[in-house]
Amino acid sequence: MIYWLITLVNFVKLMIYNMENEMMSLYDYLGRAAGNELGEQIAKKAKSMKVKMDARYVKNPAYEGNVMLYPKPFLDECFKVDQTDDLPF
Repeated sequence: MIYWLITLVNFVKLMIYNMENEMMSLYDYLGRAAGNELGEQIAKKAKSMKVKMDARYVKNPAYEGNVMLYPKPFLDECFKVDQTDDLPF
């Protein structure tokens, strides 16, 4: 019983670690091609903040080459939308 509990705890820790450290391309995050200008802006911001980046080779009919990968929390922060508005309810 203790073995299974330890295994379950370790599995949950691994899942949380993976969610917090998930690396995504801008295409994966946005669901569409980001374009060169936005890609360069995000890369510049990541470099200035010393954010961990990685690359992945992609080959498909629309694009072939390396795409940059960024941590999901960094992308969340870059694309955060202010939800405050002046609605009366």
